[in-house]
Amino acid sequence: TKPVILDDGSAVTYPVRDGVTSSSFKETKMMELAQPGVRVRDLSVYARENLVRVYPKGTRIASSNYNPVFAWNAGCQIVALNYQTKTMPVWLNDGKFRDNGASGYVLKPEQMYQDDPLWDASSETLKPLKLNITLFSGHYLPKPEGQKDNTEVIDPYVITQLHSLSNVQTDKTQVVPNNGFNPVWNHDMTFEVHAKELDLLSFVVMDKDRSSKDDFIGHQVIPISLMRTGLRVIPLLGSNGDPIPHAYLFASIKLSN
Repeated sequence: TKPVILDDGSAVTYPVRDGVTSSSFKETKMMELAQPGVRVRDLSVYARENLVRVYPKGTRIASSNYNPVFAWNAGCQIVALNYQTKTMPVWLNDGKFRDNGASGYVLKPEQMYQDDPLWDASSETLKPLKLNITLFSGHYLPKPEGQKDNTEVIDPYVITQLHSLSNVQTDKTQVVPNNGFNPVWNHDMTFEVHAKELDLLSFVVMDKDRSSKDDFIGHQVIPISLMRTGLRVIPLLGSNGDPIPHAYLFASIKLSN
């Protein structure tokens, strides 16, 4: 099915064709159709009874990826990625589908099936929850991937992001010099959660390097729907998604109205 955007650029129609129950859109078309508001409304309604597949644009010859969150938030069921490139888009995919026993299938939230109001992924129509996090410390953080044990001690910091409906909220700790064993940050941060069933929280630990690009240490992605509050240990994963032995972050997490 080829969608038709109205002349004023607002609503989108999806012509019905006999025997056609699926559509494939490249990422650029998806981003055009998945803008929060009436376009998400029309795409999510279409995706109730039709299968929607999204795939990377052909110019990504280096196997880079697009942000899959916009497609999920619009109800697209199959969001294809260049899975050989282990960066944030693939980590988000791994985190999202850790739900439902990591079976590879996650039900759409009930809001996408309501008729009044129709889902439009607009933060303006939703009452946000407040997510308060105090990131106390890290423990047993390894050297950057590929570096030997006799290299210099790391200078770790943590980038925390909430991947929400139409934006990414970001916070960053200070750098703790020369301490990968038990760096202490005691860093407070606050995020607005607009869709608990869809939003994803990511932690990325980096090593500050004064003379070159900062090095990746470890990461974790947690669906807000699975997140438990209170004092929590956050185990870290390598870039390929494998657990890093003994490495974790220690934090306090609170979610409130």
